[in-house]
Amino acid sequence: MGKLLHVLIVEDSVDDADLLLLELKRGGYDPVYERVETALEMKETLERQEWDVVISDHSLPRFNSIDALKQLQQTGLDIPFIIVSAIIGEEIAVAAMKAGAHDYVMKSKLARLVPAIERELKEAEERRKHKQAEEALRKSQARLANAQRIAHIGNWEWDIVNNASRWSDEAYRIFGLTPQSYPITSEKFLSFVHPDDRNLIQRFIHETLYEGKRYNFDHRILLPDGSERIVHEEAEVIFDGTGKPVLMNGVVQDITERKRAEEATLLLQTTTKAIAETGDFHSALTTVLQKVCEATSWVYGEVWIPFLNNKHIKLEVAWYDNEYKKLEEFKKRSQDFILQPGTCLPGRIWYFKKPEWIPDVTVDKNFPRSSLAKEYGLKTAMGIPVIADNNVIAILVFFEHECRREDKQLIKLVSSIATQLGSLIQRKQMEEQLRKLSLAIEQNPGIVIITDAHANIEYVNPKFTELTGYTLEEVRGKNPRILKSEKTPPEVYGQLWNAAILTGEWHGELINRKKNGELYWEFAHISPVKDSQGTITHFMKIAEDITRIKQVEEEKEKLREQLYHAQRLESIGRFSGAIAHDFNNILSAIIGCGEQLRRKAEKKGPLMEFIQRILSAAEKGVNLTDGLLTFSRKHTVKPKPVNLNETIKRSTDLLHRLIHKDITFNVVLSDKDCTVIANNNQIEQVLMNLATNARDAMPNGGVLTIRTNTVDFDTKTARACGLDKGGTYVLMSVSDTGMGMSKETKQRLFEPFFTTKEVGKGTGLGLAIIYGIIKQHKGCITVDSEPGKGTTFNIYLPAGRLTNEGNGQTESQSPTATGSKGTILMAEDEEDFRRNLKTVFEEHGYTIIDAVDGEDAVDKFMKNKDTVTLLLLDLMMPKKNGKDVYDEIKKEKPDIKAFFMSGYSRNIIHTKLPVENRLDFISKNLSLADILKKVSELLNT
Repeated sequence: MGKLLHVLIVEDSVDDADLLLLELKRGGYDPVYERVETALEMKETLERQEWDVVISDHSLPRFNSIDALKQLQQTGLDIPFIIVSAIIGEEIAVAAMKAGAHDYVMKSKLARLVPAIERELKEAEERRKHKQAEEALRKSQARLANAQRIAHIGNWEWDIVNNASRWSDEAYRIFGLTPQSYPITSEKFLSFVHPDDRNLIQRFIHETLYEGKRYNFDHRILLPDGSERIVHEEAEVIFDGTGKPVLMNGVVQDITERKRAEEATLLLQTTTKAIAETGDFHSALTTVLQKVCEATSWVYGEVWIPFLNNKHIKLEVAWYDNEYKKLEEFKKRSQDFILQPGTCLPGRIWYFKKPEWIPDVTVDKNFPRSSLAKEYGLKTAMGIPVIADNNVIAILVFFEHECRREDKQLIKLVSSIATQLGSLIQRKQMEEQLRKLSLAIEQNPGIVIITDAHANIEYVNPKFTELTGYTLEEVRGKNPRILKSEKTPPEVYGQLWNAAILTGEWHGELINRKKNGELYWEFAHISPVKDSQGTITHFMKIAEDITRIKQVEEEKEKLREQLYHAQRLESIGRFSGAIAHDFNNILSAIIGCGEQLRRKAEKKGPLMEFIQRILSAAEKGVNLTDGLLTFSRKHTVKPKPVNLNETIKRSTDLLHRLIHKDITFNVVLSDKDCTVIANNNQIEQVLMNLATNARDAMPNGGVLTIRTNTVDFDTKTARACGLDKGGTYVLMSVSDTGMGMSKETKQRLFEPFFTTKEVGKGTGLGLAIIYGIIKQHKGCITVDSEPGKGTTFNIYLPAGRLTNEGNGQTESQSPTATGSKGTILMAEDEEDFRRNLKTVFEEHGYTIIDAVDGEDAVDKFMKNKDTVTLLLLDLMMPKKNGKDVYDEIKKEKPDIKAFFMSGYSRNIIHTKLPVENRLDFISKNLSLADILKKVSELLNT
């Protein structure tokens, strides 16, 4: 099967045609053909079907190959035309080729036919592709030109070397020129630029060519007819191999209408907003005059208003730029004019209700103030009516120093503003009426709800929002049932609507729910609103919040219960105090006698064990009476140094007996010094109460954990935790895995008499007493808990230590250190920490040079580099971090020793700011004594 080929054969000999077809088949083609002998047959065949090639004999009875070629050319088809003849001479062949034939083949040399066809088919295909490309390019250029025309975008090219420019047709049109009317040079282009913008253009061109800045800006141009336009231009520069600018390509867009629209929109928006914000008619008029004049460069504006029952108009208000203060006199003299309808510019506008433009009022015979305007240099005037409810309520008039042709766009813009002004004034009048009508409802101390006939909310007053938390927007269109709490019996709502519809009123109590879920009581009156035909159009509810009254009734019962608790505790306190006082006297005698016996008895005698038991039991009795006296507040407890770890250890046996067997008890004590200044018995009381609460929170078992640790707080952090000052604190945490507590419970946790336990199982004083004890010790207590996730109480107590005498008196824990002394450059941006550290070092014989940031540290080192022996650098500082400071100083003094400080751990610091592990690092969480000790050790190495 050969290649398909559609062949039109112009031949009067069937045999010759068959020879042609045979040759084509030999050449690998499968020809589909039609043979014609006349021009008419050829014309019809060409119109009826598409052909790949035309093969024509030169001499036919009725026409020849030249005629056949012309017939093909008349169709406009680009089909290879090959002449095959036995008698064609060279002269005829040349003539045929000049006429457009693609090739000729002698019948005696038909072997050339197939190569000729293949060549011509290939060339024909190339011609088709080329033609298609040209057509696509033509269409693309046409679309580009059309797009440029629609978007008012033209393109240009500037040959910088030859100072020759080429502009597109649209670029010419933008500049008001006939396309391609004459060549444009850079000088010619500058002649079209507005004089005030030419220096700007030249500067932009210079910066683009020689400084590499972007050529992208807006500027004004002047058209040949004198009109002004605004264009936006962008361009790029092409440089030669030496970096010399040789060509600039750019686009120019006419953005006049867009700019004017933007300015008009902005003016309309700002003016409308300003009008809406003004409090009265006079202020609104002044605002309009000012905004329009400032936006349009008109120098003077005035407003005329009707008076005397709308029979005359007078000048009400005027505005002018401070640059033209002499216009104040023009205003004053204009106020003497009282105009009738149709008189002068304001009167004509008032009468005809249409805008008007006067190019030069000084020569206008219908402008009574023409001589006055001439005296003050005013020429062009524009008047715009302000209409409300089809009545002219004001006339805006503007003046300019120069003569200006009528600007319909400006008239349209100011007319739009005047329309807005009229609408706003009319609306303000209506709003004032509505305001007066609604004041009674708005200021009603009760809740007001208005619904439509189907009980969909249309209005609620501010009291409703204040009480329920719902805004009008949130409830509009909804049914009042969104307030239902399920606490009001369902039958009440049935009675409510029946009574409101049938009898015209219902009143009663409802329990409703606020937006935040809180319940409230209300006493409500509901009644229908009817139209003139008696049809119900709305329902109105006026309700009073009686929640407080209901709460007072509930609180009376709670107060009676609290009073009972308080009286019982007070009775117990008085009783405990009396018993403890007398019991102490007895214990004193027992202890005195016991001591006498212990001195007289033999140390290893049989009685010594019993004597020790007596004294131990008496000591426990003393502790018990001390607790009773503390509870009854009849004994002043003096704090003393207490090792919190030891207190917890001594309490573990009792705590084990206190909690259930299915509760795992863990104690994790810090190896740091956990000494605090406290009353040991009160600390044990805190432990007992917290352990009891934890036990009750884990009725099905769980884990109770007590931990200790020390922390350092700066002043800011300490105050955020409720502590008086910064310093070292001992932390005791008591955690359980119990039921946890809600946010609301945590907020009331330390209130006296508040308890979540059942009646009779808790006084509500335990945590309140703990809170008081911790506060007396100048500490703080916090709680971390969520429902189902357990609870952790964190107690922070100021750290302290024993004096050398160990007599129970306290002194501030001060760091000690030994070792060599030297000069330390300390860079720390936290002022309080820096001062404390400096004081401690100086007390121990060191010389301290302190810096507030990285740059300050480098500067001070350079001034004292011969004396500085150690760097103490905060890693995170302003201007330069500690690592950068160290690296810079090390260049000057390679053997300098350094410590880095941070509130972060070394691992976290390494992720934020890589520091070599070999460099010494100090955590700010260490005590000052530990820091001093580490510095001393480093200086001694």
